[in-house]
This record gives sequence, C-alpha cells and structure tokens, in this order.
Amino acid sequence: MEPVAQVACDIKTLAVRRNGDPGRNLTLLFRDIGVRHGKHLWLACLAQGVNWEHPNIPTGIREVNPLAVRGEDKSRKADLTGDGKPEIIATTLNFGVSVFRNVASVSAGSSLSAKESQITDGTTSDLYPRLGADTQGPLVVYSVHPVYNWGYDAGSITYQRLTSDGVPTGSPVLVSSGGTNDQLDDVSGNYIVYTAFDSVLSVSGSIILYDIETATASVLATSYAFREARIFGNNVAWVQGGEYTASVNLFDIRKLGTGAAPIVLAGPSPSALDPKLSDRFVVWDEIVSGQHDVYAYNLSTGAPTAVAASSTIDESLPATSGGWIVWVAQDIGASTSRIEAANLDTGEKRTIANNGALNNRPSIDGNFVVYESNVGGNYDIYVYRMDAHDTFQVTTNASDELLSEVFGSLVTYIDTRSGNNGNYQVFVSSMSPCP
Repeated sequence: MEPVAQVACDIKTLAVRRNGDPGRNLTLLFRDIGVRHGKHLWLACLAQGVNWEHPNIPTGIREVNPLAVRGEDKSRKADLTGDGKPEIIATTLNFGVSVFRNVASVSAGSSLSAKESQITDGTTSDLYPRLGADTQGPLVVYSVHPVYNWGYDAGSITYQRLTSDGVPTGSPVLVSSGGTNDQLDDVSGNYIVYTAFDSVLSVSGSIILYDIETATASVLATSYAFREARIFGNNVAWVQGGEYTASVNLFDIRKLGTGAAPIVLAGPSPSALDPKLSDRFVVWDEIVSGQHDVYAYNLSTGAPTAVAASSTIDESLPATSGGWIVWVAQDIGASTSRIEAANLDTGEKRTIANNGALNNRPSIDGNFVVYESNVGGNYDIYVYRMDAHDTFQVTTNASDELLSEVFGSLVTYIDTRSGNNGNYQVFVSSMSPCP
C-alpha cells in the first residue's frame, strides 16, 4: 500500500513571554503562509499542551485558533530552524487581550515530518504490531484475528517486510496458523516470539520462538498461564502465572536444547508484569499494595534495582533503551497520567509528557520516545526527541491510535479508521527531519 498521510514541515515553534508576566512562557506556532503584497508573513497560533516543566519547549504541534498575522519585513529576524537562514518573526503580537513580547527561546533542533503507510486492510482485526529488522531489512510483526459476531477468533502471527521508510514491500508472510490462539508477539533480528494460547478462552499455552531465516518454531516454555513475551538479541523475557501471582522469566535462546531453565527475575510475590528489554536492561512493573512500581535488571551485573517505587504514584508499563528507562506515572486517584524517564547511568530524570491528559504506553529506541496521548481529544501518537527535548505529533486521524512502538525512525500502531466493523488495522510511520 502507498503512504496515506504526511505531517507537514512548514510549522516552526517559538516560545514567547507574556508582557508583565516574565515567569510564565507560552509557546506559539508560526506557519509560513508566504508573501503577501511583497511582505513575508507568518500565521501565529497558540500551541496546545505546553509542558510547564520545560516551558520553552512545546509538547505537541497541534495548532488551534489562528490568532494573528504578523511578521512583516520590518520585524526582527531569527534563525528558527538552525539552518543558517533567518526566518522573519514578530517581536510584538497584540491579540487584543495580552501583548506577547520578548522572544524567550526557539525549540532545539529541526522539525520532524511523518510519512504514514497502511500495512493491513481491515478485513481482519490486526493487533500487537512490533517492529524489527533481520538480515534482509526492516519488518513489522502482528497478530491477525478473524472477527465474528461473538468476537475475535484465534489469532495467527504474520510479518510484513518494509522499505527503509516503512512502506510495505512484497506479500505478508504467515508464521503460525491453526490449533492455537497466537498473539502478543515481538521480534528482534532473525527471531519472532509469541504466546500460543491453547484456545481463545484459555490463558494456558506455550511461548514460541520462530526463526525467520529457517522458518522453524521451537517451544521455550509451557504453563497453565502466560501473558506476553519480549525479545532482544539472544534474550527472551515473558510473564508466567496468574495476574496476581505472575513472575517475569528470562531465558537465553543460545541455551535452547540444553535443558537450562529460565531465570526468575521477579514474582510471583509481589506479582510482576509488563516486561521489556534491551541490550542492557530488563524492566517490568510489580503490583505492590494495589499500585505498580517499576524495576530494572542489569543484564551485565545481574543486579536488580528499583527505578520508580512511590507509594502515592502508580508507575507502570516501562520500556528501556541504553541507560534510559521510561514509564507511565499516574498519581493515585488522578484522572491524568504522565510519561517519566530516568537514566540509570547518569541519574538524570525527566518528565517527557505532562499535559493534563492521559499519556500511555511509552516506547523508546535511541533518541526517540513514542507514546499515545489523548491531549487532543482522542488518542494520537507523539514522539519526543531526547537530544532536543522537543515533542512532535505523529498522527492526526480522528480515530484512536494505540499500541505504538518505535524502532529506529519507524513507528507502528493500530487504529480503526477504515470503519470496517471496528476492525483494527496496522500502520507504520517513518519520521525524518524537515528539510
């Protein structure tokens, strides 16, 4: 399928200070609307979702309510994008209520564009997309569920090869089919892992390792109760046991066939859930006194550590890349949540998103943190750049985009925009700097 949408690059961000209130900055968006009567003009709009922890940096680029046109040739110039070419900006904007003056700063780095490709057509409900790359290039793995009047039928695992910018190439490849309900998949290098439940109504089953190169499957574990499995390199982590008596297990696939047992990293008391892993850490959350705390296991030293363990904050759904851990933080009883981050090497802590909305399911890979937020009314996908401390909106569709994951410059997610009986489709967006 061809790309179906693209976020434009002609939006610039600028933080300004309200006259008489120097302690509180607001963020404006300036869209270049071209030349009018020989003068270069910008359209100024208030930015939605300003991050007050870092008031000079917007958490999104959704524009609302165009307010004023200013920026004629007589105005002061500034290089907004860092390309060495000054753009024309206004130093005074009178919106009828307040006068905004004094440029505070320009958001670091250049803007990002996002080019979206539809991967599946919605004739089935396609869930749990995960990105990776084997020796032939990038691919997305997902589970395919036929939909009947009574709900989803048993799932099967499929992968679709992608070009470097996320466009599907070739036909989808079926990994599993028939006999079990296969879902909760993940991919790393030449391997796919997934949970094969014994039936649609069962939580018992097996953790399966599939070799893409040889098209062969191996059973890693069987149990009366499983949840998701995750893989990075040679390590596979999975959740085993009931919801309140679950453990996070770790297995090195190089030991497959030797009789070696998995390592139990956490649980069953307290119950451990939601594992993710990278080359350095395995992270998960534990249910402690009715709320969740985040923990990490160092793969090099074998040492576990508490990352976020406040008794007044529900901390869950962690992800990791390099020295960074990201997670969802929700104050007990609150109706909003935020994305937090901590670097276990340097001790640095950051708030990635705190915009008065629900922000969920962060994913991190290198410089990018991706998460879903309903700050705009429905759930959209946002990306935060670690080096530039800025945030961009990846999707703008009226449907909710969910279950996002980032891999390199690619982001995958699902939504129901086709209107085909509410079936979920898989999409991939490719992010690139604006020229």
